[in-house]
Amino acid sequence: MATSTTTSVYGQSVVGQEVSCPWLTGGPYEITQGWGPTSVGSEPSEDRQGKHYSHWHAGVDLSNGNVTREHVVFPHGLGQQATAVYLDNPAGYGTALILRVFTQSLGGHAGGTAQVRNADIYLGHLATRLVKNGQVVRDGDVLAVPDSTGNSTGPHLHFEVRPPDGRYGTDIDPSQWLLQGNAALQQLPNLNPLDAIGSAITQAEQSVMNTVVGLAQTALGGSMMLAGGVTIGFGLRGLSGRQALRVTRRTAGGLAQRRPEFDINRRRREPAPPVSAAGRTRLRTTLRREVPQPATSIPAGPPPPLVPRTRAEARGLVPMRYGVPIRGREAKALRRALPRKIPA
Repeated sequence: MATSTTTSVYGQSVVGQEVSCPWLTGGPYEITQGWGPTSVGSEPSEDRQGKHYSHWHAGVDLSNGNVTREHVVFPHGLGQQATAVYLDNPAGYGTALILRVFTQSLGGHAGGTAQVRNADIYLGHLATRLVKNGQVVRDGDVLAVPDSTGNSTGPHLHFEVRPPDGRYGTDIDPSQWLLQGNAALQQLPNLNPLDAIGSAITQAEQSVMNTVVGLAQTALGGSMMLAGGVTIGFGLRGLSGRQALRVTRRTAGGLAQRRPEFDINRRRREPAPPVSAAGRTRLRTTLRREVPQPATSIPAGPPPPLVPRTRAEARGLVPMRYGVPIRGREAKALRRALPRKIPA
């Protein structure tokens, strides 16, 4: 039979016609059941545009003697992409694949993009799926192998088109999608670039909001951890809440006061003046007294120190060490170390 040049798969008058299908390798393929009203008793009833149909076929079925050795592919030249979603429906579509077809649109000067959903394509009664669940497929990707799983009377490919996220019964004419690998222009949504720009702006606002919320959560978490650590620390010390507050205030007040050792304006202790060798005692370096001499009898250089020999001579004198007075217990100990009288 020669390949038909039909452009519509509506109704059952197309059954038996052979067509070329860009969704299947090999071919041609015979239409075994068209889209729309049918006499097949297993198909459900349907109401369309105010008219009731006893049996309605939601898609179109294609088959030939080698269909189980061929592959379902995403057609070249479609100019769109799709997200593959697994569907397992043993009582109906069997092992199936949903293609959520979308067009990628530019999002203006920001460089963002937006996905414009066009349709959902159902591929039913498959033997196996050759793409991952959630995978984005493009021109030429091999999708599956047809068979006869689910509610089927023989090997074939069920091809059905619905609006995005459409439920059963919302199917649309699959002729343009099936035979030409594209949709009729009147079935495509308005691809207004302003919609993509608005979507990109919304995504940017959402990203900024997520960043702000994340920073706020981080700050709140740090504050809660600090408060928890302080509470646990005071709790381990056996302090009540009021006592912990009092200790915290006292500690904070002490930290706020300037400590003298860190006060750079505090006057430092001046070092002791140097003492010459002539100013030191010969016997005891810790005891000496400067004796004023008449101006006429002052020899050149500093006067020699007065070295007491007994406790009586040391009475009233201030012991010195390198020019620095020695007082208190050490001075008393030095005086007691002297003899009471000069030994004979």
